[in-house]
Order: sequence, then structure tokens, then C-alpha cells
Amino acid sequence: MSLLVLLAAAGAAPGQAARPSPAVDDENVSRAIQRAVGYLYAAATPEGIWDPLPPPDMTLRGGQYPAGQHFGGRTALVLYALATAGQQGDARFRKALDWLMKQQLVGTYALSCRLQLIHQLRQPEEYRTVLLRDARLLERGARAARGGLMWDYVPPPGGDPKRLGDFSCVNYAVLGLWAASDERYEVRGPIWHGLERCYVLGQHRNGGWAYRLIDPANPTHAHQTVTGAMTAAGIASLYLIIDHSYARRGGLGGFRSTPAYKSIQRGLEWMAEGFSPATNPGRPNWFNTYYFYNCERVAAAAGLKYFGEHDWFREIAANLLRAQAANGAIPYRTEAQYGGAMVDTAFALLFLAKGSAPIIFNKLQHGGDWDNHLRELAALTGWLAKLSERPANWQVVDLAAPAEDLTDSRILYIAGTRPLEFTPAQRDKLKRFVELGGLLLFHPDTAAGGFAGSAARLLAQMWPKLQLTSVDLTTHPIGSIYLPLKDARVRLQQLASPTRVFAFVVHGAPANAWERREYVSGREMFALGVNLHYFANDRAPLNEMPTKLTRFAEVFRGPAPAAGRSVTLARIKYGDNPHRWDPEPLAFERFARLLAAREGVGCQVKVVAPEQLPAAGAKLAHLTGVDAVEFTEAQWDAIDAWLKGGGTLIVDQAGGPGPKPGASPLAASAPTGPSATFDSAFRQLIEQRYGREALLLMPSAHPWLAGLDKVGYRNVMLQRRQSMRPKLEWMKLDDRPAIIYSPYDLTCGLLGCPNPLVSGAGEKGAYEIVSRLVLGAAALEGKGTR
Repeated sequence: MSLLVLLAAAGAAPGQAARPSPAVDDENVSRAIQRAVGYLYAAATPEGIWDPLPPPDMTLRGGQYPAGQHFGGRTALVLYALATAGQQGDARFRKALDWLMKQQLVGTYALSCRLQLIHQLRQPEEYRTVLLRDARLLERGARAARGGLMWDYVPPPGGDPKRLGDFSCVNYAVLGLWAASDERYEVRGPIWHGLERCYVLGQHRNGGWAYRLIDPANPTHAHQTVTGAMTAAGIASLYLIIDHSYARRGGLGGFRSTPAYKSIQRGLEWMAEGFSPATNPGRPNWFNTYYFYNCERVAAAAGLKYFGEHDWFREIAANLLRAQAANGAIPYRTEAQYGGAMVDTAFALLFLAKGSAPIIFNKLQHGGDWDNHLRELAALTGWLAKLSERPANWQVVDLAAPAEDLTDSRILYIAGTRPLEFTPAQRDKLKRFVELGGLLLFHPDTAAGGFAGSAARLLAQMWPKLQLTSVDLTTHPIGSIYLPLKDARVRLQQLASPTRVFAFVVHGAPANAWERREYVSGREMFALGVNLHYFANDRAPLNEMPTKLTRFAEVFRGPAPAAGRSVTLARIKYGDNPHRWDPEPLAFERFARLLAAREGVGCQVKVVAPEQLPAAGAKLAHLTGVDAVEFTEAQWDAIDAWLKGGGTLIVDQAGGPGPKPGASPLAASAPTGPSATFDSAFRQLIEQRYGREALLLMPSAHPWLAGLDKVGYRNVMLQRRQSMRPKLEWMKLDDRPAIIYSPYDLTCGLLGCPNPLVSGAGEKGAYEIVSRLVLGAAALEGKGTR
């Protein structure tokens, strides 16, 4: 195959050493990416590019460019990989980019790589002239082949007129034309339909594709062998063809009648059965990294977490990490004459950078009509990635695995038209996903059909103390957290506690606009999707988010860590609404697991009523609230006796001070009036029982806080992210801390859930503060976060 002739790098590709693979986690993948970046820069020529100079003879002779038809392709491919890894600002990158944009490229691969690079740079206007020239030349390369369209190495008048072309050239033609069309280049409609026809005709009976069109007269030729590289490329290309040929068919299964969709399904069946994480199926050790790169494209297009039973990213990444050499190169071929470490490393870098990108949405495959829209999340995630200039992913999940396995994304998207039907066990998993820190997003695909009503009933079953309410976009953070939402078609309901939104129900079927890619007429619908992401992740930019390898609830997986020492913490409950005193039910379980893992100290949490506290056997207790907590005199007498007996009470205002636009109030039976905040009511209680000066600022030099100079406080909606000293107050009895109070949130922070409704310590800060208080009050030596 001439892709690697075209992009060949000097040097042989050494075989993989038989050594264990590093763990496939954020740290090791990030390190591998940076080492690969370093290698590619080091492999540049003295001129800072990746094509040999002087330029080859570009004279057309006998329909061929003897030496130059692929010129510029290596540099374009490497720069595309580097840009995907976020290298656009590097001076070495800019120097090579400046050179590349001045070259007159002619080959299919080189043109395509440069178009993809321009698309990745998000600077189409700066390079508009180059984009138009390359796209027109690439489009001109289409040649009729058995009723479809194929591409060869160069467009006419170059190339062999007798050669029909091959599917690798077609793959790159699709990639280049897709990149151009996404930057407002109008690709002629017959091109997309001719490509679809080409792939449908070229698909083998087993669902795969070979390098060339099917040739019944020569079935044993190597180019007639179905391979993983060509099959993955065919599936991924067909998804792009669907997006452009049938965009207006989006909505309620509109794509499923197309030949392209039927071919995709057969191709995916081949991938499920034939996938290999180690080598190119059908042609082992033949363009392996090109195959890996195309696997990532298929998974990204289809939202696949697995090929069959294979976790495709983790398994391929393990092999790439194992193959990485000391100099950062990732050689992965045995036939050196077809390529080398430079090309391997570029494709491996594309795989690692794109494949590990954050998961923005998990789409739930449930028992109903869950996939009426085939491409809505692909389109929305792609638009978000383009807006953010960073890769992003989505994927399909089900409820077969534990809820913790769903936590590689904060948003679980649930769509359909018919009423939802979940078993009690499945309902419990959905509830646990939310309690772990997730957000449910319900999308009724139509106003009729019963889906919206069933979503409301489901939420009422899971949280009977909360109500589904309409969202006012003029005051709710979702209306302005990233892009302004002003269109009356954007209608949301929410189920929220006083501190966090648990679920949104989005009306008006925005998925229609997403799937049809109505970037202009449906701009508000795209803005809604983007705002939902930023709301669920507290406005964290994509480059600061964990990769798909990180589950936000990872700490809950498996048994709790063993601990050598132990402390008992009592949590005080009150009233008949648990959302008042326990706004995040898993916050202290998470804290206990972290304390055991980091400090080697166990934390046994007991829930007790105030009058039960003296007999709870705990030296520590915790109290939180969201509104005006009220205790009877007998209840506080019990707490007071416990305090005077040597107990220490940690108190915080859940959600923190200030208004919380978007938060839901509690039931009407909750206290109201001027003192209807936890902070004011608690201060009034302390003043009445212990005097006006009882609660004082806790010195930052106190041994429990020593060295804790700054912690992260958060409140996105006030547009501030401050690092400041812990703002704690205390009350002393017998010259020891008896009550420690934080008017800023600690409880929600202990869950580690990004939340724009909360003012208080972030994930790290909340653990730092509470662990020091717990260990200090228990007379144990705490060292904070490692």
C-alpha cells in the first residue's frame, strides 16, 4: 500500500520487545503523548520539517509525478498529529506550518492531511486560499468506477487512467473533503453519493473491505484480502458520508433506510468478530498504526466503548505504550521498506490523543427506542470539540455493569419516544449514578408517546421529596454558563435538591437540530448542548478535564481500603427530609475511603438523631444544613452535654453562602422568613446558648491548619475561582475546639462533584480541611493529601 511509501520515514521499525506494558491510565498515556511529541520534533530535518529537501521534481511526465506526488504529506501528517496533541502554540510547530502552507501539494494523501490539519487548527479564514485550492484539487480526483467514485494517488491529469484507485486513497479523499466541508466548502452532492456507492459495492460478503474493489477474476490477490485497516476506514468513512448525504433525514430513524447505514452495520459485525488490539487483521504487521488510527475513528463515530468484548482503547493503548522506545518513538512495523518510526509515531499519537479525549455524553442503551437519532451526539460533541479546539468523545453504555462503570462521563443521556421501563435494580443504578455525582439528561424525541411522563414518574420514584420544576433560563446558570440561551424553543425542566441538579428533561427535540447539523438555524439548540456540558462540569475546559480513562467514582470501586487506625464520626440527622441534613448521601463514604487510602486511618460513619449523640461512642460529629435548622431544647441539651464531655462538632453550610440560582427550595413545611438560612439560624442558636462572642475566627496558625495556606474555593456563577485560606470559625470549651464552623460548603465538596450551585471548597480543599479537622480532633497525626 502506498500510504507508507508516501509518508515513509527513515529507519527500520524494530519489533516490539517482550516487556510488560505500563498501566493504561491518565498519567502514562499523557507521558506517552508528550514523549511522542518530543520524538517527532527531534526527528525533523534541519529545516524543521519532515519532508526531505530540496523539493522533488514536480514535473508531470506521462501522467505521473516521478518523485513528488506525495511531497508534503509527511509534514502535513506530523503537524496534524502534533496539533491534535495541542502543540499549535509551539514555535517549532509554527515554523513548519508556515513552510507547509506555501507548498503546492498534488497527492491525494498530502492534500487530505493538509486539509485535516487546517480543520484541526480552527483557523479556516487564515488558510482559506489553501483550503479552497486543496479541496478543489482533491474533489477533481474522483474517477468513475463501476457506478461509484474512487480515488488514486493523484488527481487528473496525473495518475494511471487504467487504475481504478483503492480504498486507502478513497479513505483519505473522504477525510479531506469532510474537513473542507466542515469549514464551509461546498462539496458537490454527487461526490458523496458516488462515495457511498463505491463503499457499498466494495463491501465483501463477510462485511469487511479490502484494499481494492472486489475482483471476481482474481480473488486470491493480496489486495483482495479483507483487512482491519480497510474495514475500519470503510465504516468511519460511511459515517461521514451519511452526515453529508443524509443530514436532512435526521430524526426518528431517518438514516436507517440508507445503503450506507446497512453497510455500516455489517462492517461493525466484522469488527466485533475480527478485532485485534495488536496487529492489522487480515494482513498482520501491515500498516498496524494506520489500522489503530482507523479503529479510533470508528469508535468515535459510533460511540463504541467496545468492539465485541474488547475495550478497544485500553487494549491498543497498552500495546502502543509497550512499543514506545526510549527516545519517544512508537515503532510498530516489521516491513521497514514501507515506513518507519516517524509515520508510526504520528498515527499512534493521533490514536492516543483522540482516543483518550474526555467523554462528554454517555448515551444509555435501554429497552425502549433509545436510538431514534443515530448521529445527534456525534454532531453535538464534534461541535463542542470545534468550539473548544480540543478533542472530545461520546459513547453508548448500558445498565449491565455497576453504576460506577458509567462514571467516565458526568452526563447520562436517555432518549426515546415510548414510556421508559426500568426494573427496580436498573432504577437503583440510575439513582446511584446521580448520587455518585452524575447528571441524568432526558430527551423526549417527540412530545407524544409517553416518554416525558414516564421520565417524570421515574424521577418521583427515585426522589419522592423533590419536585420536577420548570427552568427559568434568565436566572438559572444553565442559561448563561457558557453561551447565552434566549430562544423560546429551549425549554427545560429540572429535578434538583437545594444544592445540586440531579436531572434535566429537555423539551423541543433539540436532537433534531443536532443530528441535522443545523449550525445556524439551530444555533440555540447547539448552545444548549454545550451549556449542559459546562454546567455538569462546572465550566471546566476540555483540556483540564480527565480523559476517558478516569471514572469520577473510581474511589467507590472495590472494597474500602484497609486501615490500621480508626475514628468514629457521627452525622446528625433531623427533620423528615433527608435533603436538609444529607444533601450528598455518598460524600462521607467517599471521604472515609480517601482517608483510609491516603492516611491509613479508617472512618466509621454513624447516623444519629441529636438525642442519640451522647451514646453514639463518637468523639467527632458532623452537622450540615441548607436552611434554618431547628432543634428542640432537649435535642440541643443532648448535643451540649456531648460537647462538654469532650466531643468536637464540625458544622458547615451545605452549598455555601449567597443565592443559588437554579437550586430548588425544600418543601413548604421548611422554616421560612428572614432567618431561613442555615448560617443565620445556626449563629443565632450559638449566640443564644453560649453568648455573642462564642464563635470566633479560627487562627490559620492552629496546628490543625498549619501549612494549609490555600485551598480552592469555587463559585462559577459569581465568576470567581479563588484560592484562599480556609475560612473557619470555632467555639472553644475548656480551652479546646468544641465547635468548628464553615459558612462555606464542605459537604458537597467531599463528594468531588463539580457543581456551579456551590460556594465553598472544591474537591481537594474539602478533603484537606475535613481530614485535618477529623484527625486533629481525634488526636491523630494527619498529613493531608499526598
